[in-house]
Amino acid sequence: MILLIFFSSFHPIFAQYTNQEKIPGAQPTDQFIPYLQSIINFGFAIIGILALFMLIIGAYQYLMAAGSGKAEDAKDTITSALLGLALGLTAWIILNKINPDLVNMRGITQITGGSRTTAGTSTPGTTPGGGTLSPSDMSKVKCDTVKNYNGFMNKNLSDGLYNENIKSAEDLRNSLISFRKDNNGLVKYADTIYQACQDAKVPYWYAIGTFAKETSMFSDNGRCVRAKNPGCVMPDGVNPLQYDTPEQGIADNIRRMGARLKENPTPLGAWNAWYWPDRPGNCAGAQEYLGFFSKAAGATGLAGI
Repeated sequence: MILLIFFSSFHPIFAQYTNQEKIPGAQPTDQFIPYLQSIINFGFAIIGILALFMLIIGAYQYLMAAGSGKAEDAKDTITSALLGLALGLTAWIILNKINPDLVNMRGITQITGGSRTTAGTSTPGTTPGGGTLSPSDMSKVKCDTVKNYNGFMNKNLSDGLYNENIKSAEDLRNSLISFRKDNNGLVKYADTIYQACQDAKVPYWYAIGTFAKETSMFSDNGRCVRAKNPGCVMPDGVNPLQYDTPEQGIADNIRRMGARLKENPTPLGAWNAWYWPDRPGNCAGAQEYLGFFSKAAGATGLAGI
């Protein structure tokens, strides 16, 4: 299973997969990773059903064993069922640690194993493994903060969300300083952010808001230091990648932001597609995250917010 996950992340044969067998309860797909997710979820469902079935049999045997001397056999059946359930739970915990999307009923955005990824390894609108990005369904969001949000991020990008007072990298540098004057590790990367946003058609406020939340605006050194360097942020909701330089990481992640924005009708939908506010713990930070976007939009002079 681990080998399948690993190879599906890198090889195009696995990325474009022809569904051979329908998985009960799963939607048909020609993508290998969602198909793998369906197999995993179906497997855990089978484990739970079989364990429950064996527990019922064991309990019945135990009730009927009075005076027959077969109580030990019944206990063995119950023990085996509980052991199988424990092993299944352990497997679930391991997969959830690798990538929560593997064991949740939600499309997998990307699988990585800490591998090094460089900018330009995949085309906009696709994951590095080749799978097509899926638009988020905002109607299914349960987090009240996001569900009840009625701010500027609900607009289409074409409805003025590019109307910022940024005409040059120097303008962006001043906006970054305005956003946060002290300990702002992104100021020195203003040129990189400006050009990357131009290339990927990403609003500056969107990039700044994302980096502000995900990196605390700090840069420790020239390599990615888990979530402290702006090159670490990964707008696909997965573990941080390793980059040779912060500039490379920033440019690659802004390119990923552009891919999400292209696949979703609103910036809120693009953000939801990888942040997933319904994931345990994420809803609590959603208000702060949306606040960063609003503050960034104010710093870049976005009109009409």
